[in-house]
Amino acid sequence: MKNFLLPVLLFLHIFSFAQTKERVKLLTQGVETSIRGLSVVDENIIWASGSNGYIARSTDGGNNFKFQQIYPYDKAELRDIYAFDSNTAIVMSSTQPACILKTVDGGKSWKKVFEDLRADVFLDGFDFWDKQKGICFGDPISNKFLLLTTTDGGDNWKYIDSAFSPVVQEGTAAFAASGSSIQCLKAGEVYFATGGTEAVLFFSADYGLTWKRIETPMPVGYESSGIFSIDFLDKKHGCIVGGDFTLQNAVSNNFYYTKNGGKTWEPATAMPAGYRSSVKYIDDYFLLACGNSGIDVAYTQYYRFTNFSNSNYNVIATDKERKIVFIAGNDGKIAMMKK
Repeated sequence: MKNFLLPVLLFLHIFSFAQTKERVKLLTQGVETSIRGLSVVDENIIWASGSNGYIARSTDGGNNFKFQQIYPYDKAELRDIYAFDSNTAIVMSSTQPACILKTVDGGKSWKKVFEDLRADVFLDGFDFWDKQKGICFGDPISNKFLLLTTTDGGDNWKYIDSAFSPVVQEGTAAFAASGSSIQCLKAGEVYFATGGTEAVLFFSADYGLTWKRIETPMPVGYESSGIFSIDFLDKKHGCIVGGDFTLQNAVSNNFYYTKNGGKTWEPATAMPAGYRSSVKYIDDYFLLACGNSGIDVAYTQYYRFTNFSNSNYNVIATDKERKIVFIAGNDGKIAMMKK
């Protein structure tokens, strides 16, 4: 009886999920910022970052968000943010200037902990293995990805010698559309994704010292196409999503999943409804993808996406236990997903 009821209950769950727009609870909007970075510490603490140098913070589960611009970075594109607690967070500006800032007092003040003023430097994202060790990556320079690491909680960042950096073809880059094209797993393990000329994953098991190249079937060929977001449950099970950001509504082969660490990839049986900038497993059974043209949900046994909202969102984030889900987008919009 249990074996019979489980598929039925899961079908009813996903049908309800896909049909109930009320599952998206809008918490705030109306601020002149396109939110791209989102970090959920726990059920109470949420941080976000976006264009025009804005960051936002809530310490009451999203009931109230405090927005502020970081001066003199009020024109910066703050494409990624990582929060440790209610007081400590690190935020990344992709370019002009390419820099990393840190606060230890809840955003009242910010210290510049890294900066590279070279015109060809563009930072794409960062992540942390723990409270001390983290990694940041940026677009290739001379066909080698820029890589930075920290071992003191982001107070100082050092370049990884370019001799150890992955070599790629001319025209290969990465995307800072949601701060989710890089992901740290257990100690030392990290993935990051590319687009443009090549849509591949790179994997390191030794904190970025050596890298393994993993081919994917994601279509490429334009500087606006490729892998925009990744999410791995563990070293073997994960997924990639993307498309072409100049073709927001085009339904294409823009989602693939792997069960063996990228040795083989399978396409979704029904693709997301357009270009997607972020993907996230929200538990063992469901995952979400979002982009400018809406939000999709899929049941992980079949990976068949159903679109249930046409609202614009750029990024999805959960706490580490994947119990709480937040999404964010343009116009300072932040919402909570009811599971």
